[in-house]
Amino acid sequence: MTTLTTLKDLVQIRDQLNEKLDLIEQQRIENEKQNESITTEMLDEIAKQFRPTPNTNKAFEDKLVAVLISLVNLFGDDSNEVIIQAKLGDQITRMFEKMADNVLNQGQALKKELKVLYRQDVGIEITQNQIEDKEEQINKMRYQYTILTWCFKVCRDKFRPQVKGITGIDFGQYTMLKDMPKVVHKIKQGKKLTIDTLTNDRDLFLDISNQEGIVEMPEDLQ
Repeated sequence: MTTLTTLKDLVQIRDQLNEKLDLIEQQRIENEKQNESITTEMLDEIAKQFRPTPNTNKAFEDKLVAVLISLVNLFGDDSNEVIIQAKLGDQITRMFEKMADNVLNQGQALKKELKVLYRQDVGIEITQNQIEDKEEQINKMRYQYTILTWCFKVCRDKFRPQVKGITGIDFGQYTMLKDMPKVVHKIKQGKKLTIDTLTNDRDLFLDISNQEGIVEMPEDLQ
């Protein structure tokens, strides 16, 4: 009697296992169907959700300044190299500003191209893919612009002042590229790079001379 009961239990266990295996198989088939239904466009959309955002933490800023200061410190063993150190403070800052401006211009050009693609879109796969590709390019430009602008501000507000402290040379307030026409306008109004300019408008003298690379400040006039 006990043996019969045990066999019934085994049969029940077998049936239960078979049911579970059937459920697992059904789930596997269902998953495969769902995977097949995922299009390339859907995968691209999912990937966008995981696109890294610009790193804006203080640790990166400190690391950037430290690396750039290391570059500056490669010079300076000779007193004649101090001016090189001072110029690096401005030129590296200018480099990031120019890179950001270039990316901005590229992004604006891409936006114009995107508007044309929107007008030409007829709802077919080819035109839709062209739009998506252009939008992806714009997103990349936007990301680069954010990073480069951030690096520029770090250089202007943190790196450049440190270089001034190392060299003792002060080129005056940093003039952004977009503000340079104002400086040029002052020159056209009759301002010249003379000792009189230095005496009457020291900031203008330093801005023009440093940004244009015309002269270097003598140590006795700093």
